[in-house]
Amino acid sequence: MGKRSPAPPPPPDPVATARAQSEFNVEAARTNASLNRLNQVTPQGTLTYSPNGPDSFTATVELSPEQRRLYDLSTQAQTTYGEAANAQLGQVRDRLSTPFEFGGPALTGQVQDRTGQLRMAPDFTGIGDPNQGRDAVQAALMSRINPDLERERAALESRLANQGITMGSEAWNTGMQDFSRMANDARFGAILNAGQEQSRMFGLGLQQAGFNNQAVGQASGLDLGRAQFGNAARQQSLAEQLALRLQPINEAAALLSGQQVQMPQLQNVPQVMVQAPDYQGAVGQNYAGQVAANNARTQQIGAQNAAFANLLGQVGGAATSYFTGGMGGSGGLRFGMGR
Repeated sequence: MGKRSPAPPPPPDPVATARAQSEFNVEAARTNASLNRLNQVTPQGTLTYSPNGPDSFTATVELSPEQRRLYDLSTQAQTTYGEAANAQLGQVRDRLSTPFEFGGPALTGQVQDRTGQLRMAPDFTGIGDPNQGRDAVQAALMSRINPDLERERAALESRLANQGITMGSEAWNTGMQDFSRMANDARFGAILNAGQEQSRMFGLGLQQAGFNNQAVGQASGLDLGRAQFGNAARQQSLAEQLALRLQPINEAAALLSGQQVQMPQLQNVPQVMVQAPDYQGAVGQNYAGQVAANNARTQQIGAQNAAFANLLGQVGGAATSYFTGGMGGSGGLRFGMGR
């Protein structure tokens, strides 16, 4: 008969394992907290830890005598500054409650538009109409030329007649043509002189318009300069009035600020970390080892049982062959009782 396989190991209790691991974790946390609470001593003061009970500590910062003296003086000064500031604020309370009204010069708005004063065409004011001037010059020259031309024409006709040249003859016509060209040249010269006078008067009109526009430009520049100066004066006046309004507030703010006490320069303590043992892992590994050992034992017993069964089969087969051969012939083996 073969052997029985061993029973598997019982699994660990998860509640008990978790509770034990939690206890290890809490103990590690307490150890870390205790190791990292280091008292410190600096020139400005000290830092000490004192226990209040289980898992409870009080951190106390104590100033050095010199810093304590400065702290007391600073506290007294802050009290004095605060009282003075409150008094100062009380004095300006009415001023702050009154809306700010600017009493300086008014802001200069748009500069005067002088484009209407510009001359887009020649200005003949005080000069006269160039066309009328041309006509007047031409008329004056013609009034002097025409009588002379009439006298010269009469003298030419008299000379031609005295020379026996009759009116309508070729010589007469030639002489009169020469006189006509001379008369036309004289009249054309008068017209040219009249045109030159017209051009001169037109140039005077252009020059006078240019002078006017230059004067308008200078006046516009003066207007802009006056506007900029007025606005700058307004800004300066506004800044001065705002400074006067804010001065009491600035004084109160200055009184409220004072020298601060220098606190102890504490060092960053290197943190010590103690790891809790992995109890759950150890329990799991132990259980896994037990299960593996049980599986190996079970396999060994199974192999032994198989070998035993195989042996039994061989013995049974040999016995069957023996008995079958002894009963069928005289040459077989026989079993008997003998001494």
